[in-house]
Amino acid sequence: VPTKYMSAFSASKAALETLAVTLRTEVEGQGVHVGVVQPGLVKSNFMERAAFYGKNGEEDRRSFRQLLRGLPLSQTPGEVADAVYNCAASKSNEVSVGLPFAAAVQAYKFVGLNPSAVPFT
Repeated sequence: VPTKYMSAFSASKAALETLAVTLRTEVEGQGVHVGVVQPGLVKSNFMERAAFYGKNGEEDRRSFRQLLRGLPLSQTPGEVADAVYNCAASKSNEVSVGLPFAAAVQAYKFVGLNPSAVPFT
């Protein structure tokens, strides 16, 4: 799900999802599984390493931290690791970690809730 202040990060995740879908079609029928795990927010030191550039960099960092405080439901690294294992074991194409994040992903994909979504015709 694209997030304010995280354009490069969000774009890289979208690219990984597209890569997975493409690889899945390329290896279909060859006994290879390609799945995607969407971890959502993970309890980590990510914000300590995140770079906010420009004249409003520190203000943007504070705004993003405030945004994260408003979203207290995050996953632990262990929950994400379990999801990776379960994705591989069940051969799922896509796994979202945590019910709140899974619901957010589905809402984002729903055409009516995503202003940038384009319906397939």
